Amino acid sequence: MTVSPVRTRADLAAFLELPARLGRDEGTSGLRVPLLRSEIRSWHTGRTWFPEPIELLLARTGGTVTGRTTAHRCAALDARLSTGPQALAPTVRALCFGATEFADEHAAAELFEALGARARNTGCTHLFGPVSPLPNTTGGVVTAGFAERGFFDSPWNPAHVPAAYEAHGFIRWAQADSWIVDLGGVPAARATAPTAAEAAAAGVRLRHPSRVGTRRFVRRLRPTLNRAFAALPYYTEIGPAQMAGQTAGLEALMDPALIVTADGLDDHPAAPPRCFALVVPDPTAILQRHDGRLGPRAVAELLTSHRTRGRDAILLIQGTDPDHSGSGLLTLVLRQVYANLIAGGYRRLRVTSIGRDNPGSAAVFDRAGGRPLHGLTTYVRDLR
Repeated sequence: MTVSPVRTRADLAAFLELPARLGRDEGTSGLRVPLLRSEIRSWHTGRTWFPEPIELLLARTGGTVTGRTTAHRCAALDARLSTGPQALAPTVRALCFGATEFADEHAAAELFEALGARARNTGCTHLFGPVSPLPNTTGGVVTAGFAERGFFDSPWNPAHVPAAYEAHGFIRWAQADSWIVDLGGVPAARATAPTAAEAAAAGVRLRHPSRVGTRRFVRRLRPTLNRAFAALPYYTEIGPAQMAGQTAGLEALMDPALIVTADGLDDHPAAPPRCFALVVPDPTAILQRHDGRLGPRAVAELLTSHRTRGRDAILLIQGTDPDHSGSGLLTLVLRQVYANLIAGGYRRLRVTSIGRDNPGSAAVFDRAGGRPLHGLTTYVRDLR
């Protein structure tokens, strides 16, 4: 068995194809969610918002590809992992890894050994992942709820994967859950759109971006997003290039009625919102059909997907500016979201990672009748 970098077009094709092949072999194709192929290619070419090189690695057994991962560094993440109550050590140099797949324990062992050797050779103190390429983008390992399919912007893996990590010295860090809310069971008081008078009494008006105004909306959102998540132990500030990269294609994916901001009554129209919820129609089935390819046919399906009744939706992210936390703005925003979801014929709302150290956010969905869907964790291995 060997582990080597992706160098050729054939190597890259093998890297891209591995998850689908594993899904067919395991019978898990309907549960897996492919990463966007365009994003993986951008890592390989270096034409990405991420400032550091990202190396793609393949594990082969007798010439057959049996595993893949990435290896990369992030100084900003090192700083976060070196401070605060969940710091890994006073000084952390982490080798991050992500997009990790393996056919069996032997392939996992080879990948982890190769990552460990790269880390030690470059003076790193820890392995940290899987993240693609940062914890505030996509990553993590599913530790419970394996029978539930994955969804866009959230991981899925077979049940044997956590044991493989833990057998090789990885420990769980920043455990979390994804959530699911059956929209038919949301209490009426939480699924009734606020009146303009209610919003005004809270000092805000509720707004939605348009498709043509998506780029302006994204620029307005970034300061609130950074302020809302600054206290999280893994969060690295999102700059303009990262924000643009992570929201590329939002125009094709969005249903404008599902994106809600609470803007101050006296704030300039271009000012950051005080609170927001970014919800999109779930594109998982489309991504599965096209295996992560966003060609013209896939984009056409995304553009019309919100018109199909009975779809699921995904709450990608929500946040409140700390200056306005505890003021009930998130309740108003989510009431509008639930009302619009129900009016649009959506069935369920899936919610990406909520940390187990953040019971307040989990309670928001518990009160709406939601339940945890997948257990999630990041893994850390101390190399010192």
